Amino acid sequence: MPHLLVRCGASRQGPGEPVLVVEVLSPANSASEMNRKHAFFKCVPGIREIVEMEQDEAACTILRLRDGVWVQDRVAGLEAMLRLDSIDADIPLRDIYQDILPPAAGETG
Repeated sequence: MPHLLVRCGASRQGPGEPVLVVEVLSPANSASEMNRKHAFFKCVPGIREIVEMEQDEAACTILRLRDGVWVQDRVAGLEAMLRLDSIDADIPLRDIYQDILPPAAGETG
């Protein structure tokens, strides 16, 4: 199970299709485990983005389905913006990692 699964288009018939998967990486994650998860998520109809969030730095890797091809992007740094096309959202990494990472030297709130 992913850490976060976003579905769109819920109706009385049931939940909508999953469009976004978010995983928070940990030291216990192996490359083969993540490859298996990627392969599974890529086969689920509707999923258009898979995001892997780093645990110890403000950074993430995004796999996006574009024109039938999965492409990889990476954003890093507290000033970076995470663009999620699947839900039409831009989220500053600073907001995601607030109260998670220790402040950098000389940085306040």
